[in-house]
Amino acid sequence: MSFTSPFRRSLTAAAVIAIAALGLAVIPASAVGAAGVITIHGKVTISGSGKVGSTLTAHLPSTSPSAAVGDVYWEDEGNNEVDSFVPSHTYIVLAANVGHKLHARVIWHLNTYDNVNAKSNAIKVVKNKFHGTAPKITGHLNENSIISAPSNIEPTFLTRTYTWLRNGHAIAGESSSTYTLAAADVGKVVNARVKFQAPGVVTKTYTTHNTKKTQKILIATTFTPVITVPLAGLVRGASLTASSPAWGPGTVVIAIQWYLNGKKVKGAKSSTFLLGSKSVGKHVTVKFTGTEDGYATTSLTSQKTAKVKKPGTL
Repeated sequence: MSFTSPFRRSLTAAAVIAIAALGLAVIPASAVGAAGVITIHGKVTISGSGKVGSTLTAHLPSTSPSAAVGDVYWEDEGNNEVDSFVPSHTYIVLAANVGHKLHARVIWHLNTYDNVNAKSNAIKVVKNKFHGTAPKITGHLNENSIISAPSNIEPTFLTRTYTWLRNGHAIAGESSSTYTLAAADVGKVVNARVKFQAPGVVTKTYTTHNTKKTQKILIATTFTPVITVPLAGLVRGASLTASSPAWGPGTVVIAIQWYLNGKKVKGAKSSTFLLGSKSVGKHVTVKFTGTEDGYATTSLTSQKTAKVKKPGTL
């Protein structure tokens, strides 16, 4: 860096004399007034962590005259500029700065005053670290279901590399951010290994900690249970009947539960439901739950009815 280049300092008496020496003009030194002196009251300091992606900030002391303008340039330990010669009180640390010690160089200038410069303390640049919540498997662990392994790891400019694992072994060809559970996964544990990388950041690899085995899913040929209302209508004292969907494969154990306005009705677990006084003014639904060894428990809920009325009301 040249601290006396024309764009950084005003013309001084010495510079005028030097121009005259080149034969461009003959100006006696006495014709040029003595340049003023800018006084710095204190030291230049910088703050910041020095981690890649973080911001360093320069803090300037006062000067006399106070009108002096201080331009801040950022340099490494060899006094090489790292800021593309664009002055700024702040600097965002880059991956290219890792291993270097950065400091701020301040050049004060004011009209006919001689420029004066000072540099700050130095901060060593180090790689940043990823931070945030580690990836976790989300989604239903059932055959044909799509699962993922989201996280809020930062910084945001990172790249993620996924490897899906079946019982701890990599699944060939599966490297996207989501995975569709296949028949080969049934009875096995599936996890994701996610590698986080970014320039100037320490590489980190996480493996999810799912311990549940993938299950098959039950099949219901009628996907929505149906509530049959008697001819008397949806009134107190009427008995509703729920039709169970056909389930499979194998022998599926079916459990029934009735609800009023979404709240479970205690003891209402048969295919019929008698509308009592507590039913009036409420909607009715019924839920069928199918279970079978080796299969994911599946629940199907009916559409809600209209509100139950008192007998004799429209």
